[in-house]
Amino acid sequence: MEELFFPPLFFFFKVTMQVLQHIILCSVLLPALLWANAENPVSYPIDWESSSSTITDSRDLESSYLGECVCDMTLGCCDPNCCCDTDCTVEEKQKFLFCLQETVGSSSLDYCYEKKQEEKAIRSPQRYLDRASVGSRALCLVRSNNLEDLNSFFALPKEVPKPREKKSVDWAERKESSGYEVNGDLLLMKRIEVVKSLYEMRSMGVFRIPAGSRDGYCNPEGRRVRFMDPIDTTACVLPGERVCALFPTSIYANLFFVSPGYSSYEDFTPIQLRIFNHTSGKLLAEVDSNSSIPEVYSSVINGDFCENGVVRVHTVLFYKSNDNGLLLIGATTDLYINNINRETIFPMLFQIKFSRSVAAIKLNYFSGTPGYFEGSRLRAGTLVEKNGKAAILERVSGFSVPSGGRSCYKNKYRNVGFLHDILSSGCTIVVSEVELRDICSGGGTAKILRSILSINVEHSSDFDGQTKPIEYVARTNDALTNDTTSWIKIDGMNFTDITPDPYNPVKRECSNIYVGLHYSFVLSRVGAESNPQDIIVAAFTDPIIGSWRIRNTRNFGESATSTQYFRFSVSFKWIDSDLQKKHRRRVIAPPILPRLDETVLYPFKAPG
Repeated sequence: MEELFFPPLFFFFKVTMQVLQHIILCSVLLPALLWANAENPVSYPIDWESSSSTITDSRDLESSYLGECVCDMTLGCCDPNCCCDTDCTVEEKQKFLFCLQETVGSSSLDYCYEKKQEEKAIRSPQRYLDRASVGSRALCLVRSNNLEDLNSFFALPKEVPKPREKKSVDWAERKESSGYEVNGDLLLMKRIEVVKSLYEMRSMGVFRIPAGSRDGYCNPEGRRVRFMDPIDTTACVLPGERVCALFPTSIYANLFFVSPGYSSYEDFTPIQLRIFNHTSGKLLAEVDSNSSIPEVYSSVINGDFCENGVVRVHTVLFYKSNDNGLLLIGATTDLYINNINRETIFPMLFQIKFSRSVAAIKLNYFSGTPGYFEGSRLRAGTLVEKNGKAAILERVSGFSVPSGGRSCYKNKYRNVGFLHDILSSGCTIVVSEVELRDICSGGGTAKILRSILSINVEHSSDFDGQTKPIEYVARTNDALTNDTTSWIKIDGMNFTDITPDPYNPVKRECSNIYVGLHYSFVLSRVGAESNPQDIIVAAFTDPIIGSWRIRNTRNFGESATSTQYFRFSVSFKWIDSDLQKKHRRRVIAPPILPRLDETVLYPFKAPG
């Protein structure tokens, strides 16, 4: 056995100090070097001796032989075992032990081999020709000079035009035709003061609506607004300081709409602006497109607050259609402002609606295909009431369960996708033996379980400091938060403690307690059988009963602690097929056919 050698302690310190010096030196010099040379200034050296002083002939890239023989790697020389290489003589080919792959495809006509060669061609997936003398009298297809029988090859283009680059999507080009188009873009214009009492129009690009990122924060760039799209809505959050910086009231003043193919200023449609108090709903000011917003309603940072921060934007565009096309005849934007703490995370709402000029504006919009898609966000929240009204406080991330295997108080959650079961997810909690005895003496774990299902927002003073456990899920994918009938209460969330078994001091174990939750969602299909919509018809939760124990084998006192685990699982189940009924609907006859009596079910004849 070899003897182990340990270096002296001072040698270890010496090496360590040298390593630290190199690390410090690199950390100081590396940013400076990277800034000075963003790209590594290294090039391959040139072998000037192999460079010719005269211009050599260019390669023939129009040869039909290119690509014909894939194993011919060196033009002008014979490549070993390449039987299709035209540079190899017959004597050289006879010395080959085998043939490499000749082609990656095959022509419409096979090659012809002389009968006396007695070769057998073994095709794909094998990549060589076997010279075993087993073939004779093989069928040979002779090449002809018919155009369709000739081998084709790509020719080098003579003229190469400059490629057309894709135009930027942010700025629409002027078109020859005027007017708006279905699903087309709208241009946004702003009236600015160039010099005193002299105003001009400036393009702000394509009209867009902010969008929410995956973490729920507002993205000002957002997405395009399409003409005649009935409603486009975005709900997202921002801290108060960012609200004032990204969405001040001034950016909504002096705006006009125009079609991408406008020809004159007469085509401009002004946006009428109205400012409301977000808390009381009181109308504060009305501003036309040629006036400025009163300074008292300007968004500014004052101390710890964003004053007059925009928290809701509601825009309605009125259009009509005639023989000449689509016309935009009016537009209004309602701003709802509030004073927000600079550090507070505040919810924002953006809505854009299109309405016919003679139609009433609908309060709620519903989709004709309201079902969930597999993997889509499962919408969930909590019921809240205020001033006699009820609504759903929706979680931005949707339905989620604690996960990560870390502390239950770290607010680490796992999102649940529709139809995606979760077999096991959870978090941990540290419990001492004296606390475990208290749990076993009648306290139970229900209170602890509810507390970890809540999300604590410690850095926010005005925002909800604590989000209650999820108690409701949306029946459909398009459920509205102000319509509580579109949400289903999770049955079993009001669980109460059960009586634990007596504490076992030998095993240091407390049994018959809640150690997790299992959620189950019952699904059903509705609508047309050809395009069924998957919705949630019921939701349940059941506590998981188990035991906790102290596993600390070094401390047998009551101060000994151990890490305990809360487990969460989710399952999706389809409703019993016996309960899934189908209805038949009378088929509506096409307009070309005559209307039938109510006793006749089209396309069948009346009885008798």
